[in-house]
Amino acid sequence: MRKLIAIAAALSITLTGCTFFRTVVAGQSVAQAAPQTIAQAEKGLVLAHLAYNGLGTALIAAANSGVLHGATAATAKADFDAAGNALKLADDADNAANVSGIVGQVSAAEDLIVQAKALIH
Repeated sequence: MRKLIAIAAALSITLTGCTFFRTVVAGQSVAQAAPQTIAQAEKGLVLAHLAYNGLGTALIAAANSGVLHGATAATAKADFDAAGNALKLADDADNAANVSGIVGQVSAAEDLIVQAKALIH
């Protein structure tokens, strides 16, 4: 079980780190942003979704093994749920062609994913 937790945690660690594009597109609309900047924002969104899914797997494995329980589990779940909400808003921003909205919400989701991941020991 610990091996499964380690694999899931490693997956979520590897998939986070989309922060490189945050400052590049701040405040720009799609019409103003270069096509490659838009593509970078969408790649970051996809990676954040993958990190979120990896975190979900890690949290389930940690809870099932007893590593994560009580108030710590409740905090991790709250962070996980908030990250999911941020990703929903990022998806909405992507559908509305709002690059800065994508970047802002992906950034928020990444921060929450990192917080929740830190609670698994």
